[in-house]
Amino acid sequence: MHWVVHVYLENFYTSVQTSRRGEFEAQPLIILQHGRVLDRCPRAKAAGVRLHSSRRHALQRCPQAEVLEYAAEDYRQGATAVLEACLEYTPVIEPIAENEFYLELAGPHTPDQVIRQLTVSAVPALAGGLSAGIGKNKFLARVAHMALASGRVNSAQGVNDAQDTRPLLVEPVGRFYWLNREVGREAAEFLHPLPVSYLWPLAENIKARLLQLGFASIGQVFSLDSTLLQREFGAEARTIKALAQGEDPFPVLALYPPKQLAREVKFPGGVRELGALEQSVSRLAAELSRVLDERGEGCRRLVLEAELEEGEVSRSRSFSRPQNQEVTLREVAQSLLKKISPSAPVCVLRLRADDLRTLHGAQLKLFEDPKALSGREEDWGVKLDNLIANLSRRFPPENFRLGRELGLSRREKMLQFWDPLRFAEKGFGK
Repeated sequence: MHWVVHVYLENFYTSVQTSRRGEFEAQPLIILQHGRVLDRCPRAKAAGVRLHSSRRHALQRCPQAEVLEYAAEDYRQGATAVLEACLEYTPVIEPIAENEFYLELAGPHTPDQVIRQLTVSAVPALAGGLSAGIGKNKFLARVAHMALASGRVNSAQGVNDAQDTRPLLVEPVGRFYWLNREVGREAAEFLHPLPVSYLWPLAENIKARLLQLGFASIGQVFSLDSTLLQREFGAEARTIKALAQGEDPFPVLALYPPKQLAREVKFPGGVRELGALEQSVSRLAAELSRVLDERGEGCRRLVLEAELEEGEVSRSRSFSRPQNQEVTLREVAQSLLKKISPSAPVCVLRLRADDLRTLHGAQLKLFEDPKALSGREEDWGVKLDNLIANLSRRFPPENFRLGRELGLSRREKMLQFWDPLRFAEKGFGK
């Protein structure tokens, strides 16, 4: 059987800090990220500190709390330990955060067995508790988890209840909800009473618009005519309709262990000249960019490692979105080289692209390096003509048009009366 599990480690960040620094065991602890509460220990929770509240509100509730700023390196080892334990049961793991991830299970291990083992192995050392939702896909697994967290699921229900669902209580520090429903009519019956906010893959503005239109539950959205949805939400209408009956087009991505790609250059006698090192870094960045572009992938993290006669030094930079552009990789790599500032001859220089992700869709490039083509309008024109020719072969002609083929907009027509000179300079009348 194929199942997806959405796992959340409760109090992960505060538990890691408490294990690192024993003085936090006797006082409330709050972890902040971007000025908001990312995690709080049970004492701070009991005092009324809420997740995502501001620092000011958190300290109003619990003035005696110790406040720490989030630092990713503090939690990387703990998160890796949990994910390594999951590899024993499945090779398909999609991390969302250090304390949250998806598992795809299709082997001999049942979801409840996996959750029980994780509760025993991970919770005592790395978290204050574990909760999970189980479903036929990512959407249903997370909806089941949301229903459990909000109290919509009765943990005392038996396995053979009338709704054919399986909410089970593992132990005080671990619980999960098994939504044993098939995608389609069965899943729709479970989803229909739930509020629109449970359609978590949708953008916030779409959910807000559904509420403005008076559709508060998923069942009301499901009953809408497809024509109305299409008129109001365009291309998103199909996704809305699919989610309302439990369908999810997005599979669990195998993002752990993270894929990486590295290139290096060796200097037998050692090199100290910054200019020579910069040239080598540029060549490495160009090679990484070429390979990533051929594979249709981008990196979320770029690492520069320098092996010196006195040891190894490394610096890294993370990206909010996967990158594979040569300009970006080169500039970031050179900035990392300046941060390293080697004081001894460099024997090996290694550039590594970490956490590779597939680029499912990227904007078409008219040119690779805007700086290199600056002032070369002919080259730009050739690339533009090639792009138009490729589009005409891939798509019907009515799907795209050149700007000069479009008629004047109402705004331009009105400006013609107000500013005839501007109209003539643009050449609209020619």
